[in-house]
Amino acid sequence: MLASSSPSSPLSLPRALILALYVVAATFIIPSLMEFMLVSYPYRLGAAQWRFGALGLLFNSVLFSPIVGIALASVAAVMLEQRKVARVLAILGGVIALLMLIGLPFFALDFLQLRASVNPQAKRAFDFTSLKAALTGGLLFLAALSVAIGTWRGSSSPAGQRVPSRAGAAARAKAGPVVMGSAQTPQS
Repeated sequence: MLASSSPSSPLSLPRALILALYVVAATFIIPSLMEFMLVSYPYRLGAAQWRFGALGLLFNSVLFSPIVGIALASVAAVMLEQRKVARVLAILGGVIALLMLIGLPFFALDFLQLRASVNPQAKRAFDFTSLKAALTGGLLFLAALSVAIGTWRGSSSPAGQRVPSRAGAAARAKAGPVVMGSAQTPQS
């Protein structure tokens, strides 16, 4: 179990370990994107089969690793208080979410177009595989959007102010109640 330096501060980790998260993030992002680029080559955006296959591959497996990588890098950037890096990562996550949102309707349209040409014995498998890709794509969209929003918000305030502490709340409670009322003095 990791211990923090005090109950009132955020989780304290060695800086070298936090920096290592950037390397781990790169190992999640780069190989997945390179594999997609190689597997989907030659690119034929005008062909419904290619689009359907490429989007299905992105939604089923490829985008999971880059989203995890962006999340890890975002954690490192926020913990190291690297606001500009965190903002770039938040924007990158938002762009991925936006592209997925745009891609999902195209995936559905290509599904409808291609389904008519699928062998009747394979239609059920085609339908289930396509449904899995669409649901996974929807979940990955939510994940990318959550990472983008969380990173943006996390980069807005200094690290010490991000997480309300229990010790701070306990100290405020010991100080006594806060009395709110009107500015008028009681009359006798």
